[in-house]
Amino acid sequence: MKQKQKIALAVAALALAFLWSGGAKADSWTQKYIVDKATSAGVCPMEGVQDIHGHNWIGDSGDVILYEYTGESWINHSDEVKNLIGYEEGDKITTVYADKSGNIWVSTNRGKMVMYDGSNWSWVSPVAVWTQVYGYSVPEGSLGSFNEVFGDSQGNVYVSASIDCNVCGNGGQDTQILKRSTNGVWSTAIPNGGVVSRSNANKLKGTFDNSTGDFWFFLYWGDSSGVYRYRNDAWTNYTTADGLADNTVSDILVDSTGKVWVNSENGNIATSKGISKFDGVSWVIWNADTGNLASSVITQISEDNRGRVWFTTHGDGGGIASIYDTADGSWMYYSGKNAEDEFDHVLRVFFFGSEVWVSTFTLSDGFTILENNDSYSTIYGQAGGTVVEKTIVGQLEELKKAKVKTRKVTISRRTQVKKKWKWKKAYCGKTSSGWYKALNLPIGTYKVQIQGLKTKAVNITNGDPYRLNF
Repeated sequence: MKQKQKIALAVAALALAFLWSGGAKADSWTQKYIVDKATSAGVCPMEGVQDIHGHNWIGDSGDVILYEYTGESWINHSDEVKNLIGYEEGDKITTVYADKSGNIWVSTNRGKMVMYDGSNWSWVSPVAVWTQVYGYSVPEGSLGSFNEVFGDSQGNVYVSASIDCNVCGNGGQDTQILKRSTNGVWSTAIPNGGVVSRSNANKLKGTFDNSTGDFWFFLYWGDSSGVYRYRNDAWTNYTTADGLADNTVSDILVDSTGKVWVNSENGNIATSKGISKFDGVSWVIWNADTGNLASSVITQISEDNRGRVWFTTHGDGGGIASIYDTADGSWMYYSGKNAEDEFDHVLRVFFFGSEVWVSTFTLSDGFTILENNDSYSTIYGQAGGTVVEKTIVGQLEELKKAKVKTRKVTISRRTQVKKKWKWKKAYCGKTSSGWYKALNLPIGTYKVQIQGLKTKAVNITNGDPYRLNF
C-alpha cells in the first residue's frame, strides 16, 4: 500500500475514533424549546403531564398557555382552551391532569374546567356535574366552580368543586371533593366539612394515597396550617405540634411506598425549615442542616419512574436537585458541579417516560432534558471537606476571593492489558474552588488521586453522577 494511502486511512481511523468517543456521553443535559425560542419567549412551564399515548402536555401557570408535544412536533391548544372558558385577562392555568382513560383535564384560577378526550375539547358544566351528583336537576345558570384536579391508580378523577343554587346542599352553597369514575359517572368522594369548605375551595391542594385509600390536603396561598388527612370519613390535622417542620405548606407527595413528604418551604432562605416525612406513625424533619438535602428551600417534591424522590430548589447555586433512593437510602445530586451544560435555578421537574424534563429560570421558554447513558458516568466532588452540594452562590464568590488552593487531580481506570490488570490514566486536571469534575468516564473501577490527599477507589456501575469527597 502506498504511503499516502496509509496516511489517509490512519487519518480516517482517527476521525472515526474521535466521533465515536464524542458520541458516548454520560447522563447529560440538553436543551429543548417549546416550538422555538423566538415564538415561545416568556412561556414559563409549571404544569406538566404525560398522557397514555406518550404525549407530553405543558401548561404555563402564569397565563392560559397549553402545549402538547407528540414526540415530533408541538401543538398549541391555548386558543381552544381560552375560547371554551371565555378567557379574560388574569385567567391562569392551575392544574393539568392526565387520567388513565386518555383524557386531559385543565382547571383555571377562576374555577373553570375543560376536558380533552383525544379528539375534541369540551367545557365541563357545573350544572351537569352537580345534577348527576345530587340525582336531581340543578337549575340552569347556577354558579359553580372547579379547582384542584388529581386522581388515583385505578383511573378515578377527583375534583374540588363548589355550587350555588337554591336547591343545592349545605344551605345552597355546597363544596365537595367530587369523584369521576372511569365510566364517566360523577359522585361525592368527600362531603362538605372539615377542611372542605366554601372558603377553602380555591386553596385546596390534594393527593391520593393508593396504598391506604387516604386523601391528603393542604391549603395553598399562605393559608395552610399543616396538612390534613381524610380517612374512613374522619379528618386528622397534622401541625408542628405533631412533628411537622412548619405549618406553612407548599407541596405534598405520597410516594409509591406510601411515605408522605411535605414541603414547608416558605420562600425565605433564612427561615425555610425543609421537608417533613411521615411513615404512617410519626414525622421526621429533613433539611440542609440535619440531612443530605442540598438546601432547605425546596420548590418541589416529586417521584421519578424508578421510585426515587426528587427535592429541587432554585435558591442555591450548588445543589439543584437532591435525589433520594427509597430502595437503599442513597443520595444523588444534579447541579452545575456535575453537569456538562448549565443546570441552575430549577422551577419544575417532570418525568415523561424515561426522560426527565426540567424548567428553569434561565431557560424560561423551554427545558433542559436529561439523557440517560448508563455506559458512561461522571465522577466529581469536593477536594477539601465533606460538603454535599450546599455551597450557595454567595459562598462560591467568597471561595474565589479566598483563592482556594488548586490541586492536581488524576483519575485512573483499572484496565486489562495483555491479560494483566493495570491502572490506565483516564483524566488529569485541576480543582476549581475546591471542586473537581471528570465527565464521560466509561463504567468500571477507578482510583482518584488528588494532590496532597489520600487516594480513593470507586466502582462506577451506571450513568448517574458519582460524588466522591476528600
